[in-house]
Amino acid sequence: MAKTIKQIADELGISKQAVFKRIDNLGLRSKLTKIDNQLMVEKEQENMIKSAFSEKQPSTKPSTKPSTSLQLETVNDAVVDVLLNQSEMLKNELKIKNKQIEELNKRLEENQKLLDQQQKLHAMAEQKIQLLEHREPTTETENTSEQINILKEQLDREKKEQLNEIEKLKNELEKEKNKGFFARLFSK
Repeated sequence: MAKTIKQIADELGISKQAVFKRIDNLGLRSKLTKIDNQLMVEKEQENMIKSAFSEKQPSTKPSTKPSTSLQLETVNDAVVDVLLNQSEMLKNELKIKNKQIEELNKRLEENQKLLDQQQKLHAMAEQKIQLLEHREPTTETENTSEQINILKEQLDREKKEQLNEIEKLKNELEKEKNKGFFARLFSK
């Protein structure tokens, strides 16, 4: 006489899902018959399912509790391992970000030095221009003052370019400092 999946599950003291999994493992799903929207299991198939359950695990309650605690320990160990790996990964990323910040600071210092040097050169050029302007104008000094004006324009352009570069580096450094811990770690 055919039985339903629920009847077999109740007899074995397990869930219907466990019975379905075992049916799938045994390759019996195609052999089930459907009567009134219920899957029915013939006696021969029922015996195969029951024997599969009796071979795999004895259905004693005390043995399931230790395996459950063992499973929990295994899961807990796995979670701890994952968290430790994530922690190590985050530490490594933080080291990398700190190195990047140090490099940006070094570049900012170098640009600051270059700016100071350029300002000194500009001041010296200004002094020379002042001296030349106070002398008597001659054709040679007129040519020199044209050259000085050209040099002055070049210095002004270089100064603007260096100031822009320094401003960009300051902005990058400020953005990096203002980022949160995780934003610094996960931004590329």
